[in-house]
Parts: sequence; structure tokens; C-alpha cells
Amino acid sequence: MGLPEIKISFKEITKRLQTRAGRGIVAVVLKDTKNLGITEIKNEKDIPTELTQANKKLVSSVFLGNTQDRNEGGVLTEVTYKPSKVVLAVINSSGETIDNAFNLLENKEFNILCYPDAIESDNTKIISFIEKMRENGVDVMAVISSATPPDKEYIINWQTDNVEVDGEKVLKAKYCARISGLIAGTPYAQSVTYAILNDVTTIPDITNVNANAAVNEGKLIAINTAGAVRIARGVTSLTTTDNQVKGKSFKKIKIVQTYDFINNSVRKVIVENYIGKVPNSYSNKCLLMNEIKLFLDELVKEGLIKENPVVEINMDKQKEYLKSIGVKVDDMKESEIREADTDSYVFITMRVKGIDAMEDFDIAVEV
Repeated sequence: MGLPEIKISFKEITKRLQTRAGRGIVAVVLKDTKNLGITEIKNEKDIPTELTQANKKLVSSVFLGNTQDRNEGGVLTEVTYKPSKVVLAVINSSGETIDNAFNLLENKEFNILCYPDAIESDNTKIISFIEKMRENGVDVMAVISSATPPDKEYIINWQTDNVEVDGEKVLKAKYCARISGLIAGTPYAQSVTYAILNDVTTIPDITNVNANAAVNEGKLIAINTAGAVRIARGVTSLTTTDNQVKGKSFKKIKIVQTYDFINNSVRKVIVENYIGKVPNSYSNKCLLMNEIKLFLDELVKEGLIKENPVVEINMDKQKEYLKSIGVKVDDMKESEIREADTDSYVFITMRVKGIDAMEDFDIAVEV
């Protein structure tokens, strides 16, 4: 009686989404001599006391999340969206490298990774690790501060150095922890564009020309505007786009995270409820596709993707596989190909289009 659990799993995912609470998990790599290995914490009270004061402060900054005013019945209420969890990967400051952290994290669930002690060579390794995770079907991102443009939709390149927090200047690599928490805490329906960094008192001066240039170069930066220090625009480091594969929408953190959420949600349900548990019949494939479609329809209601998402058998992959095992597909009807036995393989394609947040306004006032 395994199939009904699929529906329950998708409902739980959409229910968590609809709460609009902190939704992302941040993986933070730290160097220390104590509390080595993996520790999962859900709030500041859980931060290990054995960590150095500096490391505790870094982890605490992750939980600052995204604080904003929300209008409830004409009354402004301050609300803070925080990450749902922080996964600490503590490596020994005497000898261990970022590679040790990757070994700890490769089978842990997280959405965004940061390493506040990273140097340039570490950033290169982080990019490779995230790329490997995504190739294996786990869509995660990382926040780094690299001098070399990453040009990747799954890498966020924080580039405002020496922000002032509590009277102290914070190097951009260290501040990646704070930025990771901000991004992970922001609801899916929103972007981090113009999100307030309420812990920052001052930032280095930057002209509008230079700020625009930095954003176009795939740099996430802070600016002073509308009486506060804010994120200029929620961009990934991607600058090279291909309209056939990765269009300009992949430059937006919000859009990439929406696609990652869909991929990871579907993958999790399949791993937990389908693999090895369900006969690979066409009717069971249809049941799975129907549940995925209902899940996507909920995301349409939430305003995350455009209407009429498509979930169907991937006919190209289906034909390719059948040919590989000697089936003469040229002699088959399309319906026969669609319903053909594909052994243990399931070939499904989804077509969705993410919806961006309001960010650019052109308002004409006529008098």
C-alpha cells in the first residue's frame, strides 16, 4: 500500500512551503579544535558552547535571516524569516582542509553552503563540490567571495568588503555566513533584492555606476538606499547565458532556488517512496506523474511558477532506451512507445517556468 504515501509526502512539502517560515538549510563549514564533525542546530540556543567566540558569532549571524515589516490589517508587524536549520561541519584548524568538510556534508541535506574562512583555492574547491552535488541530482548552492568570477547559476558571489557590524569591519568572506542565512530564510515568493541588512551600520561608498556594473558582473553587493543598507539585487554569479539552456532568468537567486526546490522535492519523494518499492508499470508511472503535476499546481497557486506546468513521459529518452535494447521503435505507434516496458528505468520530463519578484518599476505620473 505504498502509493498513497506519495500523495502525503507531496502534501507535507507544500504545507511546509505555505507556512512561509524559514525554509532553507545552511551548511556552515568552520575551523575549530572542538566540536569536530557534524552538528545540526535549529536556533541560536543550540550553538555549541565549545566553539570559539568568533565561530559562535558567525553561526549566530546565520540566524539573523531576513527581517521585514509586514502589513497585517493595517498594522505593521516586524517578522523575521530564518533558516529552518544550520548544519555545522567543523574541521580541525590544525591540519584539516575543506575536503574533509565535503566528506562530512556530501550525504547531508542542505540548500546553501558557506565557508567563512575560505581562501581563493578553497572557493575553487567549493565550486567543484557544488557542481558534483548537482550532477548527482542534489541541487544546492554556495555563497563565496571569489576574486575570480565563478559564472555559475548555483554560486552566489558576495563582493561587499568591510561592512561594519557592532563597530567592527567584517571581511567579505566572513560575512558570507550572514548572507547565506538571509538567502535561506527568505520565502520562495520573494527575492532578496533590497532586503535590509539590519546588522550593518555602514558600508564602503559605491557609486550607482559601479553598483550597476557589479550587479551585471554577477556580484551580490550591498548599497545604501531608502534609509538602510540593502542588497542591491539578488543575483547569482552567472553572466554567460544560453537562451536554449540557461537564459537570463538563471541570473536570479529566486528563480534558481525555485527550480532547485522543485527538483529536490520530487527527488526526495521518489527516493523515500518509489525506488525499489513500486512496480515499473505504465499505470504507476502515470500515478507518479499525476502527483507531481498536482504538486506543481500548488506552486502555481503560491505564485512560484507560471500556469499549466507539464509532466509527461520523456519520449526522446524513452525511444533512445528502447532502441538500446533492440526494440524497433520505428514500427511502433506513439502510444505504444509511451506505454512500453522500460525495465527499471523511468523517463519523465517536467516543463515549468519560474516567476520572478517585482524588482523593476517604470511608473508614469500624469497631472
